[in-house]
Amino acid sequence: MGMLVLLVEDAEVTISATTSQHLARIGVSHVELLQDAHTTAIVLQGWAFDPGPVDAIVQAVMPGLVVRTLRPVMRIVVGEAVDELLLKGRARPPEPPLDRRAPADRPAAAS
Repeated sequence: MGMLVLLVEDAEVTISATTSQHLARIGVSHVELLQDAHTTAIVLQGWAFDPGPVDAIVQAVMPGLVVRTLRPVMRIVVGEAVDELLLKGRARPPEPPLDRRAPADRPAAAS
């Protein structure tokens, strides 16, 4: 899963319908806005999202904003069941990518 965190200082952030459509086209399936009195964090996530071209993403999505970019360094799944699987040498399979096609366009499920 690709993830990108953009930090915006002292600026109002809005996600318009056009911005939302653009984000979906580049593979973003989840957007979260986190905020305190001075900073807004924009979290972009998606299985098909490649956060590599950060500058292009920022300018396409929020032109004119000056942002700091944070990239994931580590992801840890915690919990007793996960600990047991890791101790036994078995890992959970990755989740499949989200199928964005309309239900009518998806292949029929095997019975």
